[in-house]
Amino acid sequence: ATLALKRAAGENELFFDLREQGNVMRLINDCMEAPNLQLVYHPQPDLSQNPPVLPRRAYLVAKHDIPPMVELTWNYGPHYERPWLDAQAGVSHAREEAPPKSR
Repeated sequence: ATLALKRAAGENELFFDLREQGNVMRLINDCMEAPNLQLVYHPQPDLSQNPPVLPRRAYLVAKHDIPPMVELTWNYGPHYERPWLDAQAGVSHAREEAPPKSR
């Protein structure tokens, strides 16, 4: 379903060659509804310190047993743009400039 939405929105990339662009993470797709992987940080970020102590590692773990031949997915997060969803909803994906702040 996601591939059809991406093509309808004009995104026609057919494949990624991981030797040229990205790494094996390129094979794990976005899913907002029911991802089977979750992002975990180690150690947990300590935001109480100034500046915050950020984790040294981030990795994905299975949220449950994943059967063979099931697509691996995780939620890319709220800041990941999904123009194919906007196209499906009939929303223009053009970025709007913020109005100038009044002084």
